[in-house]
Amino acid sequence: MDRSLFDSADILKNGFIGLFLAFSLSVGLSTSANAQSGMSFETLHYKLSPFFAEELLGDIEQQLPQGSTYRIWGWDAGDFSGDGYNDVALSVRVRGDRGNDVRVYLFVDMQGYMRLVKTLTYQYVELPIEVGVVIRDQGIYVTRKYEQFHWSIDGYTFDRGALTKLDRFTTEKINRRTRETYQNFQSLERIERFIVTTSGVVDHEREYVCIPSLERGRRVYPGFATRAEGDKIKYVPSGAYYWEGPQDASIAVVSRWNSEFLYMSVYVTDDNVVAQKAERDRAFDHCELWIDATIRDEGQLAADNRILDSTVCGFILTPGDFGAMAPGVTIKPAGDLTPEQAASVGDITVTSHRTNNGWNARVRIPFRLLGFETAPVDFERIVELGCSAIAVDVDNEFRPQEQTEVATSDVQRLDPSTYGALLLVGSAQDYGSANNIYADDIAERLRGLGF
Repeated sequence: MDRSLFDSADILKNGFIGLFLAFSLSVGLSTSANAQSGMSFETLHYKLSPFFAEELLGDIEQQLPQGSTYRIWGWDAGDFSGDGYNDVALSVRVRGDRGNDVRVYLFVDMQGYMRLVKTLTYQYVELPIEVGVVIRDQGIYVTRKYEQFHWSIDGYTFDRGALTKLDRFTTEKINRRTRETYQNFQSLERIERFIVTTSGVVDHEREYVCIPSLERGRRVYPGFATRAEGDKIKYVPSGAYYWEGPQDASIAVVSRWNSEFLYMSVYVTDDNVVAQKAERDRAFDHCELWIDATIRDEGQLAADNRILDSTVCGFILTPGDFGAMAPGVTIKPAGDLTPEQAASVGDITVTSHRTNNGWNARVRIPFRLLGFETAPVDFERIVELGCSAIAVDVDNEFRPQEQTEVATSDVQRLDPSTYGALLLVGSAQDYGSANNIYADDIAERLRGLGF
């Protein structure tokens, strides 16, 4: 479920940082004295008493640092666990903590007991008030200042014993422009935006879906999204007039990798599958993958790359007729292949299957074809390549001009700056986060049983 603070289309239009800070200050620190030094638990107790019974407030106090002096710089009460009961978030500066650390304590009402489900650590620059908390729309949002004009907001929710990361918003000033980025870890959508700081004019904005690619055989736990979906009108680059919604045509992609190959599974929802019946057919349902194998630097925008060479390649996947006519793949490199790349073409494999609501195609792509000796995985960071998937929906083979294209970005095939992102996630990395509060108890119980 997409449970971000705002709909992604509105994230960058609503003065996110100003709204967040104003709300945090209004609910957390109401006097100038508190604004300069934080508040004691006694003051917090008074502020929380309209929301909680005395026993629940006692639960909170007992789980805060005992025997240490601390001040509370921000707080909020609301439901971020979705059970209809108020939870609590606190930002706390503990005397004796190293550097500029601020602890964020998250408490959830669990069967009449306020349980500390997570402690997060952030750093402030000038004052602890720079680390703020707000609860809204079943999410808990934590703001942090890195430097002047550089802030981030991390969103989390608590569900079925796990604290899951929802989204992240960052803003920073680069020369005369302000860069804003929003990433939703559940819908896998990303928004990039550049604004002329002095005028407020937007001179660049892109929305697309990220495709996480995990190592083959790795288990995926609840809270981590891996299925990238293109099912919105903004991702219909062609034929929007004929598109009747996600049930008419939409696309989803799941990806894996090993040392030699990139594996892409494309799931197409289609209410009227028009299969290829003969080699001479030209109007039939198929899908395409467009990959720009240039590794994006950290912080690099998708629009920064407009170079066409052999690192940019399209893969046209034809599903056949799901019977006698086998599926096929045609490669469309933007430049001349090297001998090493050309030699790897024979290692591509493709399969296809009908599904209850459409069809599925799976392709295995050698990393050598993309210009790499082995998988370009960096175990220090997630490696990002350009990638978009397109479903071409032909509902009437006699009217090919009425076809619709649904993709994971507003993609133009030979313009890599319009591609979305393929994220190669190392075996020790995660895209997002999900922390189960019962994990330690379960591990201890298993150790006690001899495991």
